[in-house]
Amino acid sequence: MTELKINELKKYSLGCCLKRLRWKNGLTQQKLAKLIGCSQSAVSTWESESCIPHGQTLEKMIKLYDLPFDFFDESLESSFSEK
Repeated sequence: MTELKINELKKYSLGCCLKRLRWKNGLTQQKLAKLIGCSQSAVSTWESESCIPHGQTLEKMIKLYDLPFDFFDESLESSFSEK
């Protein structure tokens, strides 16, 4: 993923960012869930910002989407400070 696209995605909340990444990669919630080893309902709760994915799950998404290892750091910080 190019630096410009990464910076564009970082403008969004964590849930919106996760949804956009999934869409840009042509994945359904169900397909993403299968690829990272969780349930479709878990993906839905992250995207609706009802809860936040844990570290290992974020690591799997970073690898799947070929993102920098610290991609979600700012989104997580703002998510924790808002809750």
